[in-house]
Amino acid sequence: QVYGPEHPDVAALLNNLAASALIILAWDPFQLFDPGGQLSFVVVTALILLSPPIEQRLLGWVEPDPYIPRICLPRWRVWLIDPCRGVVSIVAVCLAAWIGSFGITLYYFNLVSLSAFVANLLIVPLAAASVALGVTSLILCMAWDQIAITLNFTHALLIHVMLTISERLARVPDGCFYVSQPPVGWIVAGYVWLTATILFWLKKKRLRVLGLVFAGACTVGGMGLAAWMSDEVRIDILDVGGGQAVLVTGTHFERLLLDAGNPSQGRTIIESFLRSRGVNAVDVMVLSHGDSAHYGGVNHLLGKV
Repeated sequence: QVYGPEHPDVAALLNNLAASALIILAWDPFQLFDPGGQLSFVVVTALILLSPPIEQRLLGWVEPDPYIPRICLPRWRVWLIDPCRGVVSIVAVCLAAWIGSFGITLYYFNLVSLSAFVANLLIVPLAAASVALGVTSLILCMAWDQIAITLNFTHALLIHVMLTISERLARVPDGCFYVSQPPVGWIVAGYVWLTATILFWLKKKRLRVLGLVFAGACTVGGMGLAAWMSDEVRIDILDVGGGQAVLVTGTHFERLLLDAGNPSQGRTIIESFLRSRGVNAVDVMVLSHGDSAHYGGVNHLLGKV
């Protein structure tokens, strides 16, 4: 049976999600323009539509042949069935959430994070355990203080482990990188394309899926090639008061940064501007004056670009 939008469970979940969206927007219409609100509903929608088919496809790779009786399988293979199902479920949820949040993260934060998927694989089980410990602690704190305290310490340890995993994976080379903000029309078109792909996939129309993927790849590749072949030189002069900060971008994205403002401006103004332009690294940095209004932000930027 195809687990698609016409499935009763999926239809009920989508109806509940739509009802909650109407209630929230009736209470606060500005949630429609809030990145957090958009992420919440888009990711939940992706989990509803994408997780089941991804999980079904992955289970076909790890589960034994259903026509072989379990008694004929090696004992270790039988023991691995349930753990494999758990891992596949986590992978499906993380992949669906990463796909659903990709466009909004790209638009609002100029960020493409490949390590986020790996981080979620580790953090999602820990987060579930952390929530379970917190709820258990709330239930037991009235009757048994010592066990509640122990659970709270364990809960704090899990949070520390999750933060450490997130910070370490964020520092992995090329695990994440910044890009310039795409037009909102591209983001909307991307989600429309993703929705069409999901619907065609669930209907088993593989050739149409391949056609959509190929068309999307050609579109992105064509835009990238057009930008790469541009013969324009761009000069951005940042407002850093009495100091100076100028970014020069060449015809093939060679980047030169002339001065870096004072220490606070390097962190709050220059780095933010570079991220918004999709600058992950500067090829050349030139300092024109030996005062803090021109070189003060260098120490901060050297660890970032």
